[in-house]
Amino acid sequence: MQATATPLVQLFGGYQQFTMPIFQRPYSWRTDHCKTLFEDIIRIGHTPNPSQHFIGSVVYLPQGMNTTGLIQYRVIDGQQRLTTVTLLVAALVGFYRNQDNQNRVNLNNLGFNEQYLINNYLLNAGLNPTQYKLTLTGSDSYDLICLLNNIITNVPYIGNGQSNIKINYDNFGGWITIQNVIHIYKGLTDLHIVNVMLDNNDNPQLIFESLNSTGLDLTQADLIRNFVLMGQQAANQILLYNNYWLPMESSFGNHYEKSFNSFVRDYLTVETGYISKINAVYKDFKHYAHGKGTQQLVINIYKYSTYYINIALDQEPDPNLKNAFKRISQLDVRACYPFLLKVYDDYSADVINAGDFDTIVCLVENYIFRRTICGLPSNSLNKIFADLYGQADPINGTNYLQSIKNAFSVLKDNKRFPDDTEFETCFITIPVYNLSSCRYMLERLEKHGNQIYGNTTNCSIEHIMPQTLNSGWQQMLGANWKNDHDKYIHNIGNLTLTGTSANAALGNISFSNKQAFIPDGFDRSPFRLTYDYFSLRSSHIQNWNATYIEQRANILSKRALTIWFGP
Repeated sequence: MQATATPLVQLFGGYQQFTMPIFQRPYSWRTDHCKTLFEDIIRIGHTPNPSQHFIGSVVYLPQGMNTTGLIQYRVIDGQQRLTTVTLLVAALVGFYRNQDNQNRVNLNNLGFNEQYLINNYLLNAGLNPTQYKLTLTGSDSYDLICLLNNIITNVPYIGNGQSNIKINYDNFGGWITIQNVIHIYKGLTDLHIVNVMLDNNDNPQLIFESLNSTGLDLTQADLIRNFVLMGQQAANQILLYNNYWLPMESSFGNHYEKSFNSFVRDYLTVETGYISKINAVYKDFKHYAHGKGTQQLVINIYKYSTYYINIALDQEPDPNLKNAFKRISQLDVRACYPFLLKVYDDYSADVINAGDFDTIVCLVENYIFRRTICGLPSNSLNKIFADLYGQADPINGTNYLQSIKNAFSVLKDNKRFPDDTEFETCFITIPVYNLSSCRYMLERLEKHGNQIYGNTTNCSIEHIMPQTLNSGWQQMLGANWKNDHDKYIHNIGNLTLTGTSANAALGNISFSNKQAFIPDGFDRSPFRLTYDYFSLRSSHIQNWNATYIEQRANILSKRALTIWFGP
């Protein structure tokens, strides 16, 4: 390794090209990053005899010489800085070319040299004009080439106008003025970097990690990708990245940065049985990957990512499984994902059919929900689900589904799967409105058994006995109105669904008016959860009180036992 303090123009100068590994993350500097650099450069340009101003390190590895004599380097760290300076230089050239002849002459007299900028920062003079000083990857590469071609050869720009490449170039163009352009030009010549050139004996991944040890610049997803691919030969990098890693990243879409760490955490739980802390996923991944063949490792990660995306990101093609996974997502309990990933792997291998898999997903859903209703702690779920597949051992059992049911059935104490009696009692009596899963519960009660699921997109939770009682409601409830209100207000028997607009209108109007409300009062509600009870009984219910709330709670509890069945 050679590390020296080097003027940036010297790094770029000469017949050489800096390329990015194919797996490098996209150019991502924001406007505020660019503004800070721009203001620093102007300040340097204003200062007589400025001291060296360092903008960070650039770490690269020699790749040899191509057939035209161009020396190529692969950048390990520094892509964001190099790209941003390139965009600023391109904006300076563009600004100069947009000036009239007199302004150009004035700038030249002050020392501005357009060709110097092009030859020392943008293009390798004397070579094929496609030999750019800096080449990026993916769409960034195309956008930068389109931009430079537009500026230097006046070819119409056909890149992505919404990319960070174009946005930051336009920002620089907007910030450059006739008053500051010379200061920017001079400031550029005083930019220095820590120039770190590796040799074949250096480990680029270890150096990369040490330079990014704060974890501020790169996500753990970036670190994992670089760890897996950086040590490979270029040809194998391209193969693994194009065939597996890029399709995996693309399938995550906008969820990649947010969800990939969670996926790797669950993948590691599947593979090791150990539950990583979310901020230690990269460290634990390195330990897990030690000694494993890179190609098989990447293939396995890719395989499990397809399961994860189907489960967690609503991409499952089977409609029944898709709905079951959606309900798991509604419960927002990710602890079950390692278990579901393992079962999905068996499903993918045709060890079980879709029907049995759907039943298993329902059991997971029901286990989580029953425990919520019965007030059992959720902090043990990670460990319960991490161990459940191994305890069931379904592959070696005589019946896969029955093995899973048995594993649920034998859980004891705080791990238990609440039985029907415990679940029904709690379901009837607890204030379910206070649960985060209340809306999920009401939607499930509404949709279950309907061949065409009820449309609950635009609905609200309605308290039949309102949360705030006026004198009419107090009189109807009788002498114990306060005790009954406190006891039953958030009870399942007192909750239903209404349209969002109707919910505001219903408020605390009288019970009879709620029944007859037009267009969708209780007697004619579009929601089965409301209509099935009130349309059959409206002529018999004159007052809404504890008796009817308990009656309706008992009716709904029977439906609940059918929906959230036990093992």
